[in-house]
Amino acid sequence: MNSLRKLSYSDDLVNIKNILYSYDIKFFSDVQLLGEPTPNSKNYLVTTSNSKYVLHEFLDGSSIKKIETMCKILDYCYKKNSKVLKPLKNNQKKYVSNKNFFMTYFYDGKHFEGKNIEILSIAKNLAILHKTLLNNKINYNFRLHQNYYHILKLSQLEQIFSNIEKKEKLNSFDLLYKQEINFLKSTIHSFNQNLKHFK
Repeated sequence: MNSLRKLSYSDDLVNIKNILYSYDIKFFSDVQLLGEPTPNSKNYLVTTSNSKYVLHEFLDGSSIKKIETMCKILDYCYKKNSKVLKPLKNNQKKYVSNKNFFMTYFYDGKHFEGKNIEILSIAKNLAILHKTLLNNKINYNFRLHQNYYHILKLSQLEQIFSNIEKKEKLNSFDLLYKQEINFLKSTIHSFNQNLKHFK
């Protein structure tokens, strides 16, 4: 069961109330800390007369632009039927309030028990989410001088192999690559085939 803790004024409840107002939530029956805070975030369960929400607070110094972009991607995935949290816009038509907060709906569920059917469900939903993200055009590279990974194409594998073949002296990576080239090809082929099943 999720760990819930009543908020006191030391938890800046007044500030949280003001943030809730920005999402037009003016009447609520309860606000509790959801789970234990981490160095990166806190989550608050907000209960109203007819709904439950989660107010997310970033503590890692993420910029408004980064959080706003993340919420846009979540909203994109949600609209494409991926099982992700649906972020809410505030009365300024933005996702982020007070620099580092954003709001989502709360979804009731049960704890993971490690059953095969649960593992299969996770794998299926991850594949669907991955395919959705591949089609996403919203840029989310907030790591300076770095690009996010992409799945190599078979032609790119062949090009790497060709470049290795031209080298006079092979290093340990080159030798391993030559040894595992067929495994890499079959893995990428299998990945591409499996993606076709999740539309």
